[in-house]
Amino acid sequence: MKIALEHAKLAESDVSGIHIKLDEDDGRFEYEVEFVCGYDEYDYDIDAENGKIINFDREGEHCSAPEVSTPDASELIGKDAALAAAIKHAGVDSAKVYDVDVEYDGENHHGNYVYEVEFKCGNTEYDYDINAFNGEVIRYESEIDD
Repeated sequence: MKIALEHAKLAESDVSGIHIKLDEDDGRFEYEVEFVCGYDEYDYDIDAENGKIINFDREGEHCSAPEVSTPDASELIGKDAALAAAIKHAGVDSAKVYDVDVEYDGENHHGNYVYEVEFKCGNTEYDYDINAFNGEVIRYESEIDD
């Protein structure tokens, strides 16, 4: 729990609905850690032996989406800004990012207009939904690329 909270930059007093389970996946024991903070649900898989984060996901599943009018293309931040926002959030060196795919998705299932951003850095694969108007991270996920 401590590792997940440090990664999410939260205190235990900030979260609710905490679930921790020890599981085995492909011969490796890992902790599945889930909790809610505000409107966001956090899910972590953490290696039980070394404490490394194997996979994490944050989604704003517990909120209703604000109503947004159909966007004017001039109001969108653009693909480059969406990629920059995702890379900054991931905390990786942009010079080491590869296999980049950025697409304007229009309205996603949460009612937001988003850019879907996918990239790899090192042996980790990142997947983001970035608000197409303001660059806010709406959803992100990363996992070790086998």
